[in-house]
Amino acid sequence: MKLIKGSQEEKQSFFHWGFQIFDKWLQIKNGGRSLTEYFEDNEIHNVAIYGLGAIGRRLLEELRQGQVEVLYGIDRNAAGIEGLELKTLGGNLPKVDAIVVTPIAFYDIQRDIYRSMGKDVDVIFIEELLEYCMGKDMP
Repeated sequence: MKLIKGSQEEKQSFFHWGFQIFDKWLQIKNGGRSLTEYFEDNEIHNVAIYGLGAIGRRLLEELRQGQVEVLYGIDRNAAGIEGLELKTLGGNLPKVDAIVVTPIAFYDIQRDIYRSMGKDVDVIFIEELLEYCMGKDMP
């Protein structure tokens, strides 16, 4: 198991954040819904996923079941994922409709994405996807 660097308090905060993410996601899934609704409702057809830890990999699986095409992943530490090209922010990043950020919302990530790709790309944090889907009427 890879340990997270930082104080014990930072680690607990990170795990609490991750638990909240998965709890909301399960509520959406158990309601027969999917995060793909956000992309369909906002006419987002292709994306890149920034961060391919547990949350990023689950998002990739869910998006592959819908109409949203994941063109590549952005992660300097990820091992290969079948059928997904991996890139780093410093490299040449093809244009996508949006980049979904799955690590805890560090806003320097958004700044770095804009530096690499310009401000024409939408940057969406995983929390935004969940809040959008939670806010829609459940069936």
